[in-house]
Amino acid sequence: MGAAAGIYALIAVVGAAPEVAGAVGLTSLQTEAVLLILLVMLGHGLVWRFMAGAGRLAEAGDSGPKRD
Repeated sequence: MGAAAGIYALIAVVGAAPEVAGAVGLTSLQTEAVLLILLVMLGHGLVWRFMAGAGRLAEAGDSGPKRD
């Protein structure tokens, strides 16, 4: 959660003061694009973790819905 908040904060800073993007040698549009890519990658990683195991019901001791 902290990483996403940090990326959102950086997006807000670059949006409010686009000249800070020049510090890393990119235009403000390029910097925003990189930050949004990182945000999407972070979201993808969290969903993958949830779907691949960490959030599954079977690991929590519940076998899910009963089937007849």
